[in-house]
Order: sequence, then C-alpha cells, then structure tokens
Amino acid sequence: MNTRKISIVVPVLNEEANVAELVRRFDVALKAAEIEYEIIFVDDHSTDKTRDCIEGLSKKYPLSLYIKKGERGKARSLLQGFSYARYPYVAMIDADLQYPPEEVAAMFEKLHQGRDIMVAKRINHETSLSRKVIGRVFTFLFSKVLHDLHCDVQSGLKVFKRRILDEVKIDASPWTFDLEFLLKARNYGYVIGNHDIVFSERKKRGGESKVVLWKAIGEIGINAIKLKLKGRQPLLLHPESAGNMLGAGMAHARQRFVTHTTLHHHFSAITTFSFWQRAGSYLFAILLAIGLAVNPLNAIIALVAVLSFVYFIDVFFNLFLVLRSLKKPPEIKSSLEELRSLDETNLPTYSILCPMYREAHMLPGFIEAISNLEWPKIKLDVLLLLEENDPETVAAARAMNLPEFVRIIVVPHSMPKTKPKACNYGLSYARGEYVVIYDAEDIPDPLQLKKAYLGFIKSPEKVRCLQAKLNYFNPHHNFLTRLFTAEYSLWFDISLPGLQSVNTSIPLGGTSNHFRTKDLLELEGWDPFNVTEDCDLGVRIFKRGYRTAIIDSVTLEEANSQVGNWMRQRSRWIKGYMQTYLVHMRNPIKFFRENGIHAFLFQMVVGGKLAFIFINPFLWLATIAYFTLNQYVGATIESLYPNVVFYMAVISLVFGNFLAMYYYMLGCAKRGHWPVIKYVFFVPVYWFMVSVAGFVALYQLFVKPHYWEKTNHGLHLKKRKSFISLVDGVFRGFRKQEQIFPVRAVATVDAKPAKADIKVEKAASIFASKKFFKKWRKMLFSPEGIFLQALLFSNFLNFLFNAFLGRYLDLSQFALVAFVNTMWYMTLIFLGAFSTSINHETAYGIGKQNERPLHLNWMTFALRHSLSAMLAFLALWVVITPWLAQYFKVDLLVLYLFTPAFVFGIILTASRGYIQGTSRFILAGVLVLVESLLKLVLAVLFVKSGQSDFAYLSIPLSVAFAGCIVLFVMRKEFTWRVSLRELKKDFSFPTRFYFAALVGSFGTLVFLNLDILLVKHYLDSQSAGEYALLALVGKMIFFFGTLPASLMITLVSRSSGEKSDTETVFWNIYSLTLASVAGSIAGLLLFGNHIIPWLFGNKALVILPYLNVYIFGFGFFTLASVIASYHLARKQFLFSTIAPFSALIMGVSIILNHNTVQGIVFDVAFSGIFAWVLLQAMHLAEPHFAFIRRGLRDLWGIFVNGLPKAQPSVSTGKRILIFNWRDTTHAYAGGAEVYVHQIAKIWVKQGNHVTIFCGNDGKQARYENIDSIDIVRRGGFYLVYLWAFLYYMFRFRGKYDIIIDCQNGVPFFTPLYAKEPVYCLMHHVHQEVFFRHLAKPLAIFASFLEKDLMPLVYRKIKFITVSESSKNEMLKIGLGEAGIQVVHNGVHLDEFIAGERDIRPTVLYLGRLKAYKSVDILLRAFCQVLEKQPDAQLIIAGTGDAEKYLRDLALSLGLTDQQINFKGRVAEKEKINLLQKAWALVNPSMMEGWGIVVIEANACGTPVIASDVPGLRDSVRASESGYLVPYGDVSGFAREILNIFQNNQLREKMGKNARAWAENFAWEKSSEKFLEILES
Repeated sequence: MNTRKISIVVPVLNEEANVAELVRRFDVALKAAEIEYEIIFVDDHSTDKTRDCIEGLSKKYPLSLYIKKGERGKARSLLQGFSYARYPYVAMIDADLQYPPEEVAAMFEKLHQGRDIMVAKRINHETSLSRKVIGRVFTFLFSKVLHDLHCDVQSGLKVFKRRILDEVKIDASPWTFDLEFLLKARNYGYVIGNHDIVFSERKKRGGESKVVLWKAIGEIGINAIKLKLKGRQPLLLHPESAGNMLGAGMAHARQRFVTHTTLHHHFSAITTFSFWQRAGSYLFAILLAIGLAVNPLNAIIALVAVLSFVYFIDVFFNLFLVLRSLKKPPEIKSSLEELRSLDETNLPTYSILCPMYREAHMLPGFIEAISNLEWPKIKLDVLLLLEENDPETVAAARAMNLPEFVRIIVVPHSMPKTKPKACNYGLSYARGEYVVIYDAEDIPDPLQLKKAYLGFIKSPEKVRCLQAKLNYFNPHHNFLTRLFTAEYSLWFDISLPGLQSVNTSIPLGGTSNHFRTKDLLELEGWDPFNVTEDCDLGVRIFKRGYRTAIIDSVTLEEANSQVGNWMRQRSRWIKGYMQTYLVHMRNPIKFFRENGIHAFLFQMVVGGKLAFIFINPFLWLATIAYFTLNQYVGATIESLYPNVVFYMAVISLVFGNFLAMYYYMLGCAKRGHWPVIKYVFFVPVYWFMVSVAGFVALYQLFVKPHYWEKTNHGLHLKKRKSFISLVDGVFRGFRKQEQIFPVRAVATVDAKPAKADIKVEKAASIFASKKFFKKWRKMLFSPEGIFLQALLFSNFLNFLFNAFLGRYLDLSQFALVAFVNTMWYMTLIFLGAFSTSINHETAYGIGKQNERPLHLNWMTFALRHSLSAMLAFLALWVVITPWLAQYFKVDLLVLYLFTPAFVFGIILTASRGYIQGTSRFILAGVLVLVESLLKLVLAVLFVKSGQSDFAYLSIPLSVAFAGCIVLFVMRKEFTWRVSLRELKKDFSFPTRFYFAALVGSFGTLVFLNLDILLVKHYLDSQSAGEYALLALVGKMIFFFGTLPASLMITLVSRSSGEKSDTETVFWNIYSLTLASVAGSIAGLLLFGNHIIPWLFGNKALVILPYLNVYIFGFGFFTLASVIASYHLARKQFLFSTIAPFSALIMGVSIILNHNTVQGIVFDVAFSGIFAWVLLQAMHLAEPHFAFIRRGLRDLWGIFVNGLPKAQPSVSTGKRILIFNWRDTTHAYAGGAEVYVHQIAKIWVKQGNHVTIFCGNDGKQARYENIDSIDIVRRGGFYLVYLWAFLYYMFRFRGKYDIIIDCQNGVPFFTPLYAKEPVYCLMHHVHQEVFFRHLAKPLAIFASFLEKDLMPLVYRKIKFITVSESSKNEMLKIGLGEAGIQVVHNGVHLDEFIAGERDIRPTVLYLGRLKAYKSVDILLRAFCQVLEKQPDAQLIIAGTGDAEKYLRDLALSLGLTDQQINFKGRVAEKEKINLLQKAWALVNPSMMEGWGIVVIEANACGTPVIASDVPGLRDSVRASESGYLVPYGDVSGFAREILNIFQNNQLREKMGKNARAWAENFAWEKSSEKFLEILES
C-alpha cells in the first residue's frame, strides 16, 4: 500500500490573491518528491472571491473546499479540516505564503527518520523588528520556560502522522490549537522535530493579517498558563478493539504504557501525589514549622496528643475486630456433603491466572498443585502468564509436557513490568465464567474452586470477590518464617474476618482472589501502576458499592526465609499500601461523604497502620531513653505528656502491646500453628524490621514508585524435585487430615500442622543442623578457634581471680588489688602498643613476601631496642615513685615491688606479638593461659596462707614468671649474636604505627581504668570499693566482647600484605563481637539480680541500680574498640585518636560531676556511646576521607607549580586542551577515552601539544605523561567539573589555542568561561540512560543539563560526534545549531589483524561492565547456545560496577568456569589476542555512540552481533560484517551466535567482509579530519 500520501489542511479567510500560487507551488514540489496529496481548504467566512478561486482550481488539482461551521477562529478551522483528512500524513499551513509550501516535502521525509511531528522553525524572520522580538519572547516564556517545548510552537506549518489525531483530542479556543496539540502529543510519547525555514513577510497583494496580535497573544498566553496549572494529566490509550482491554493503557510524561486496562488515571497510581495532596502536605509542614518556632513545647504536646489518641483508638478498634471475628465468624463455609453433591457436568469453566517471571524452577510444582484441584479438567482453563523478556521460563514451559488445560500466554514487553499488568493481559484471554489468581509457589486447598463456586451461590448479589485465606507451608523453616506465619495467621484468620463482619472494605491478598469474569471486567481489572494491586482492588470494589467475602479455604504459600528477600517483598507491600491510600484519598471530602464510618475504618486499616510503621521507631526510642537516660531526658519526656495524654499513652503501651501479642497467639492457635506461639514474644523484633522496610518503601515511593521488587521463590528448596515432593506431601495431608483444610462446618481449634509438612521441614532442619555443627566444629578446633577459647578461658581465670579476691578480701584490700591491677593495665598502654606493632609488622611482611626468617632478625632488633629504652624508664620510675605513693594513698613498698613487671612485661608482650604475627595461635593461647593461671594460683596462695595484704603481688609475680617461661620457649628464635648496630642497618622501627597503637591503647586502657582512679581519689574507700565491683562487670563485658577482635591485627595485616579483601575479615569479627556483647548485656539485664550476688556475694547488691546504664555504655565502647583496631591494622591512624578523646570526655565529666556514683555511671555510659557513634560514622565515611585528602591536594595544586608547559614541538603546532571525564587509565575507562587518547596521540606526533584534563579514580598519579600527552588528573566523579573551571581560570587561561569539551553525560560548560575557541565532542545522547540508571531526582537534573541547558550554552559551538545516529539524536534535543560533524572511531589496522581462531567455539564480550551494557542478555543467550553447542565458551573481558551481579547471575544460571571466563581488565596485547581467537564478538548494549571494539573486532576478521540501537547500527553492517538483533531479544542473540558457530562458510565470508569494512576506518584518517575541523 502506498503510504506516500499527505492531506494538507489550509484555513483561509480572504486569501483570493494567494491560493492559486499556494496550490501551484504545492503541486510542483510534491510531484517532484513523488508524494500523492490532497488539499483541504476550510473557508472561515471569506468576504472576497476566495471560494470562487478555490472552486476553479479544484477542476485541475486535488482540492476540496469546506465552509467553516460556527464562529471564526483558525484553531476550529483546523480541527474541522483534520476531520476530512483521508491520508496517513497531515500537514497544516497558512495560506498567506509566509511559510514556503515547498518545505512540506522535506518535512514529510523527516517523518520517516524517527519523528512523529515536524514543526517549521522560523530562523529568518523577514518581518518587522517588533514582531520578531514579541515572537521570540513569547516562544521563550510560554514554550520553553513554562512547558519545556523546544520548537516554534505557534508556527503555522506543521506536518504529522494522521494517527496522532485519533488519540490527541483538543478543545481549543479560536487561537489555542498549537500549544495544547504539541503538549498532548508529547505526553503520548510522540517525537517532535524541528525543520528550519525562512519566514517571509506578507506581500502587499496578499491581503492583510487576520491576527489581532495582542489579542491573540493574550488568549494564547492565558491558555498556556492554564495548561501549566492543570498539569500533565495522563492520557488514555484506546484498546485495539471494542469489547476487550487489550492494547489499552495510558500515556504520561512522554512515555506510553500499554497496560491492557481502561482504568481511568484518577483511580490509578500512575501519578503518586495529586496537586491537593502536595499542597496539603506543604501546608501541614508549614503550620508545624510555625508551631515549633513560636511555641515548640505546645506544638510537640499537640502532636503527641494526636498520636496518642490515634494509638488509643486503634487499641479498641483492634479489640472490636477480634471480638467480632471470634464471636461471629463470617467466613462462607461449605460442608463436605454440599461439596460432594455438586454435579460436575454442570460446573462452569474456571480460569486460573498464574503470572510468573523468572520462575522456571517453580513450574513443575505449580502444575502438580493445580492438577490436584478437584475440578473437572475439561472445564479448567489455566493460563501461565509469562513475560516476553523471560525466555528461560518460556522455554522451560514449552519444553514441559503440559496438561491440555494449561495454556502459555506470553505477555508482550511493555512498562511497567508488574504482576497486575500481566494479569490484565491474561484476563482478556480467560475463557472461564469464573477466574482466580494463583502465584507460582501456591498450593491451594484441592476443594477451593468448589468452595468458591458454592460461595458465590450463597453470597449476596453485591459480593464481587471471594478471598481464600493464605498461610505458609514452611512455617518452621527458620526464625523469620515463624514470625511471618504468625503475622499471616492473625491477618487472614482474625483481622480480615473481623473486617468482613462489619461489611467494610477488605484489602485483598495477592493470590486466591476469586471473581466472576464479567464482574472483574466491569471493574476494569487491576491497576498496573500499584505494586499492591490486590489491596487497591479490594478498596475499589467497596467504593463502587460492592463487597468482598471470605471463604473457609486456605492456600499455602512459601514464607520468605531470607531477610534481604523479605525486606524487598515487605517494602513493596508497604509502598503499595501507601499508593492505595493516596489514590483513594485524592478526594477525601467526597470519600467521607459517600462512605461515612467506612471511610474512618479505611483510615484505621490502611492509613493508621502505615502511620504506625513510621512513628513506632521514634516512640520506641523515646521509651528506651526515658528508662535508660532518665536523669537527662526524663523530665523533658514527661513534660510532653499531660495527664490525659499520659493515661492514653500508657494504656496503648501496656495493654495495646499485650493485646497485640495475644492476638498473634490467637491467630496461630486458630490456624493450628501451636509450635509457633512461643516465638510471638519476639514479634517486636519483627515490628522493627517492618519499620525499616517502611522507610525503604517511603524512599522508593518518591524515586521509583512503580518499580516491582521481585520476590525470589523456592529459597528453602535445594532441588526442583523437592518442591514436587513437598506438594505431594501437603496434598496427602489435605486428604488425611481435614483439620488443615476443614471441610466440616466448624473448624477444630486443636488442629495441628500437616505431618507431611513437618516431615519435610524437619528433614531440612536436620540437614541444615548437620552442616551448621560441622562448620562450627571445624572453626572451634582451628588454631584461631583454640586461641579464642584460650582467651575466653584466660578471661574466665581473670574473672575468678577478681571474684575470689572480691569475696575473701575486705573492700580496702580489694581496692589495693584493683589499684595494682590498674597500674599493670596502664603499663600495658606502652607494652600493648609495642606488641601490636610487632604483630602487625610480622603479619604484614609474611603476607607480602612470606619471609618469616627475615622477621626473626626483626623481632630481635625490636626487643633489644626496647629493652635499652626500658632502662631509662626504670631510672625515672625510681624518682617519681614517692610522689605516686602519696597521690594514690598507697604504701611506697607496693610500687617498688611492682617494678619487675616492667622488664618481664616487655619480653612477654613482644613475644606474644611476634607469635601472633606468625599465626602460631595455639602457642599464643598457651602463653596467655599460663599468665592468668599463675596469677590465680598465686592469689589463692596469698589468701589461704593468711597473707591477704600481699595479694596484690600475684600480679607482678605472674608477669615475671610468664616472662621467664617465654624466654625459655623462644630461646632458639632470637638472634642475640648480631649487634644492635648491625640490625639497625636492615630494620627501622614502625614509629608512626607504634604511636598510633600507643594512642589507641592509651585511650582504651585509660577508659577502662581512669574512672577507678578518679573514684578512689574523690570518693571514700567504701564507695570506691562498690564502684570497683561495678567496673569489674563493665570490664567483663569489654573483655568477653573483644575476644574475636584479638585476631584483627594479625588477619587484617596479613590480608593487607597479600592485597586481598580486608572488609570481610572486619565484618566477620565485628559481627562476632556484636553477638558476644549483646548476649552478655541480655544476660545481665535479665538475670543480673541473681548473677551479681552469686559472683561477688550479697555486698555487691548495691551496684544493681547502676548496672543497666553502665553495661550499655561499655558494650558500645567495646564495639568502638573493634572498629579502631581494624583501621589501625590498615594504617588509618586517625581512628586511634577517638578512644583517648572519649576517655578525656569521661575524665572531664567525672571531675566536674563526682558527687555520686550514679552521676559517674552516666558519665562513663555517655562516653562509651559517644565513642561508638563517632567511630561507626567514621568507618562508614572512611571511603570519603581519601576523597577529602585528594581534594585538598587538588586545591593546593591550583596555586603551586608542577603543571606542564603547553609548548608544541613545531612552530605551526596547536596547543590543544581537552577536558574529558576520564582518561584511558581510569578503572572505568571505555571507548570514549580510547577515542580521545588515540586522536591526541597522533596530533602530538604531528607537532601539536595536547593536555588532557580529567578525573582521577584515586589509583592514578595526579600528573602523568603517556605517549607524549600531558594528563592532569583532578577530582573524581563530580568534582572534576569544578576543578576544570578553577584550573582553567588560574592555570590554563591564555596558554592554549583550542579547547575540546568532551560531553560524557554532563559537559564542562566551557563556553561560559573559556575565551579560546571551544569545540564539543559528544559520543551519544544520554537521556534514556539517565532515566534507566539514575535515581529520579538525579535523572531529572542530568536530563535538564543535557536537554535544556546545553542547547542554550552551546548554541554557537560546533559539535563533533562519532556516528550519524548520534548526530540525529543530538538534533532531536536541539543540539548542534552551529553544525555537527561526524568523525568516526578508528583502528590501528597494522596491529589489529586476523589470527588463529580458538579450537572451541568462542563468544567474546569486551568492554565495561555497566548496567546499560546489558551483558546479562548475553549470559542468558549463551545458556540457550549451550543447549545446541555444549562445547562453546564465553569470555567476558572488562570491569565495572555490574561485575558482581554478572558473576552471581552466571552462578545462578548454572554456568561453570569451563563455560564462562571473567577475564577482568586486559592489556592491549591480550585484547588483540582475544579478538583474534573469538568466533564472534557480541555487544548487547542498549546504547552506544559507535562502539570502537566493533571495528577492532572487524579488523581482526571477527564478526559482530550487536543490539539494533543507534550507534551500533552505524558500526555494524547487518548481514555483512555481523548481525543486528532487537535490543533485549535473548533468543535472537542465541540464534545469530549459533548461526555463526555452525556455518563455517558464512563465518569465513563475514570475517573477510568485516576486515574490508574495518579498513575504511583508521585513526590517522579520523585525527586528520578532526584537526581540519579545528583549523577551519
């Protein structure tokens, strides 16, 4: 059929002088272009001879004349004329010849180049100056600023496709057609293009203008403002045919959404917030801010009162629902006799919709479950709704021997990718009178369809939906599934029946919803933009005057058993509930007026539950703070709760929470989940997880509201056959145990889970337990495990030491022991840092060079060096001892007898550090045990011998004995014969590390002991003794908690030396520490009143009032110490300063507030929490520290020398400055960087000077010369743009002849500040990439920079791009007004040559691993290739942030190391080798400017299979040098790969064609052409 036909609509009014010439010029131009045409004149009541002239012309030309109906006006004339148009293309033009009619042919041709509407852009106005100015100001204000339209909106010449008029409906005033038409067309997703014309002045003989300029401007301007205020409302896409909803959908925000439903946008979540909802939110925020500013206390009290009242009402509302549910269960029940009496020959057809996405492994089990349904199979219509872009599931379904009642329905790819959209599509194909939805993992009651059928017969006419109850078949899988099961049991067995009992709206479950098909079609299906379409449909059913009922039947699902997967699912549910609430509250006044009390119930069921999710964490925090930090915040919190509010809050807190947990137990009991009931006490943990998911959902509501978080199913199953056996077992339970799916009239309360269910789960639990214990047994008996057990036992011995002395010494004697113990710990400040330094240096050296013998000498050097320093310290010790004795009120003899601990302590700690550094953990553990055991034995001997006053000597004596033992053990490992001077030639002590460790040790030990010293100084002996017992408990928390951290220095240092991952080591140790601390605190909180007296005697009861706060502070400090230790091992010394800083805060606080023990306890607790908060924040922000340091160096570089001088090697050479995002050494460098480097390299060889200013990935030098190109690296991902501006202004200005501004997503905007000639290099347009891969706010901003700001800033700048496709895309967004030149990528033809192919069929991907590169498509296609070519291999060469995802995907697809090889980043030589060996290169990217690797592969004689997208269409010659496949077509890629693999002759022919095609592209040609553009 000839489509080169156009209808031209010409509104005329008194144009007798122009119509003849207009028609004649049209005829000449269109015939020359071979375009068939018709001209439709619409006469707007002309008073001259215009009609006569047209009628005369109609005898010679294909014209038609119509008389305008109604009042005058150009817009209405156009609309009338369009209704008469017959051809597929339409043009509109004024008859006054100011618009050249010849341009219609050129505009018609551009409609075949990806555009839908062409607008004539008047670039030369041969009109008056005033009209020019008014026109341009009008276009800028009302088109660009208000509506972001970058075209000549009011242009009288437009050409467009006829089908646009079928969708775009205009209700125009006389002069307002154009703006509304273009806005709605763009909203429908149509592409608008510009075509430059010369706009001529009206000739005198042509009559006068009909436009009253100011009147028209006023009318158009007012309409433009009205359209802006009205907003961009979603527009309806009509269905393909009447009678169904296939092909229907909406157009919004320049996108077309085919959703297969005619649901109006007012009832859809396509827009998240309405105008009034946004306005109301802003008003509330403003009023709240005013209240907080004017009277903050009363404002907060009012807010707290409202919240407390809502919680108070919710307590009684839930009680009411539960009582209604238990007293009058409203479920529709069917007896076994009723079910058996059904005549199956008279049953109607029942359709089952099952949407599945990437769930091929669930298919066999689902088919098994559906096959067990007791419904005549001849009247069963099962539709598997599979997505077009899920070839694995489609292939798996087609490969199965499906029953005859199962159909495969492939849902065409369109957005949004949601379950309700798939269900809408399937609904149009449903054959049944009834329809139900099941998910892939569902196991429904075998009698459910019959129960639903009888339910519809029994239910009132207004019932439109029957909801079956949902529960789980794996409730005992783990802790999470038990809580999940309790929640579902409460919701479906208690809450929903309660809601039904009051005939209100019921949020449906996501599955097992039964409908009459005609009713569901009347409801227009599901909202595809709502991610909980079930909840929305339930509310919509009620608002339309209908009801939902519940049937007494259960469908079993899989309870989510992984926290991450659960979090994704739950955040989607909460986001969907928020969408539902917002949709149905768009007109709250109408809602309350029409629904009365039910509108209030909706607030409680949906709105209230959502509010509680977000408010609960803050109330929990306030409650915890009130009881734990009462001294600081108690009075403030009490002031927020006046008497009435306080009583409501207490009732909600005490009775509300008690009743809530009791309801969970009732739900479990009613469903028969008795073993789950005991886990209900942990439901508060589950509530906290729900709140976390709520905040995730809130974030997504703003940035990606329609994104469907995929829930992975089958997590508890190892093999597919396990699911089938589970289904079989459950159905056997159905048949044997009626109490699971009751068919009696009344359910039994003492029902228990199916034996089959428990059997399967117990088997899984036993299997998991065996693996669990095997793993733990292996860890416990490893050297590291034995070392930790030795430390644990050592701490236990230390505890026995303190407990023994605490029990048998009086308080003054025990205070002396505590003092000496503290002196030893203070000594360990220096000795511990020394030990840590030796540990680190030894482990790091072994990890780096595996040179243990070298470190024997290092150890000798360090020990001898330190012993020399110790002699000087001992002299100082003798001098200051008298003063110390006086200050601490102890006998001078005590201090002198402590002296041997110094000498032997340094020997002991240094040896331990060395032994740990060499990973001899068992020996290290033995030495620790020896010292602790000696100390305990000596203490017992002193006490039992009646020498309790000398019990403190057990500490220095145990150190001395242990030091002698270690000297004996290590005697052969020290090199005593080498002089210290000789050793100094080979070694230097790690002074910076030592002082950092010293600072950290000082902070830790001072924190642990300074409070004791200050208490002894400020308080009496009795109080000091009490506090010493309390401090002992705190140290227990610390020492038990830091046990795992004792491995940190060794393991992290060795990993650093090996340059392997250290973060995993940290998180493993940190998690163990957290578990240890949490367990210790929980034990003391719950049983402290028993443990403390048992350990220390009844005299220790006095410390119980202070215990809770004190141990929390020490617990947080323990975690802080682990963080600091990790960063010390990584030589990040700033972290080590936090512990002494926290100790300083604690010391100052105690000095200022030492009147009571309670005050000191709060000071210590606050200091510990402060240390953890600060260190945790620093740890999370640590990657940015390096960024800050680099930023400071870059700032300093602006003002100092060190940059290269721009000096060409020949006098005629150019000085060229290139601003680029990255260079070729960057971790994420790609084709754009190669292009710049190769072009620049040739320019330098020709005598020019080139400097590339680019960003730094943090791994490269700040300045480097590569291939004689000066590379200046400053900034990173974003700041490179700021540094580019600053360095130009201060360092580069006036030193270069030419600037090349490379746009790689965001340009440098050099025309705003550079005075040299600027050229912009742009590889491709990034609009689609922005909106696919950036958060919405960032995407909108980046899109604005490229699409709106760039055309303005670069309007006089010439552009260079790499392909015709990129050029066309740039023109579409208004770039290139000053011209665009194409300079292709090149290749080194002498290096990239054909080589010997790999013996195995090899597919190669070479490039960055980014999301938009779509390498996952290649992996899925390769799986299909392996089915027919098992010996094939896939090589992935490149790096990027998608690498981990791709590796995980390969693993999940079952690809082995023999089938897929991730090479990482490869050198140039290896890249050529890979291209030569590959049988085919594949580029599945969604977007490329050109694709350098394509031509490089072609030069090596390797065919290329690529996505059929702009850029790659230019570099791949389809069916000659390779194949082009529709983007995302997995099967298409697999087909073409196999085509090349299996056809040798074709492969050779394509290889030769590829080489011939590549020879057209050489870097020398490209650089020469580029330089010519610069010189011109």
